[in-house]
Amino acid sequence: MSDEGERVILARPNPGALCADQLQASSQLLGRAFANDPTLVQADPDGARRARWLPSLYRATLRYALATGGVELIGGRAAALWLQSQMEPSFWRGLCCGMLRIPLAMGVRAWLRLARHEAWCAARVRALCAPNYGYLWILGVDPAAQGAGYGRLAVAAATAAMRAQGHGVCLLKTETESNVAFYQQLGFECIDDCVVPSSQIRYWLFRQELPTTAQLALSGRRGLDPSPV
Repeated sequence: MSDEGERVILARPNPGALCADQLQASSQLLGRAFANDPTLVQADPDGARRARWLPSLYRATLRYALATGGVELIGGRAAALWLQSQMEPSFWRGLCCGMLRIPLAMGVRAWLRLARHEAWCAARVRALCAPNYGYLWILGVDPAAQGAGYGRLAVAAATAAMRAQGHGVCLLKTETESNVAFYQQLGFECIDDCVVPSSQIRYWLFRQELPTTAQLALSGRRGLDPSPV
């Protein structure tokens, strides 16, 4: 599948770079994509209640990603949110991006369950990984468009943006077992696989080296060289 005419890159460090209509549409897309995410179900098992607060959660995360990393939108069907050298929002930047409204939207108990899970995962990353990395924070594909290649395009756009910012490594995590093979097919290596004590949810942490522009150019040149006889 070609991304010609489909890919919209929004990786500017400015929350205003995403217009109101795009912010609304993207938050709704992510809400549909993560309607049954294991961590969100554990935080709030009530599906109807989750559906009410999910768009608020993703409006805030979209704003935060734009302010601290980037957002890659693929044809209105997929969104990849990435951060620079962090897995979880910082307090002051989160405050500016409206993330402190999330506990009010979710309810404090649900937010605390989610926050404990995410904090444990972030601590694992700090213990296992060097500090300079790009982090693929959220990857969501509209359920109606899954299997059509939008997820791959979104990951490729995010890793290209990370590389352009000087990051040599991309990290990501998932709590959905069916995603494990998908990321492995894209060349990611699983470097941690365990159950989070507070939530009892299994998570997988993945890592991928990001070649520099010079390395990519060299690889391209080698690909054009005739094979030795």
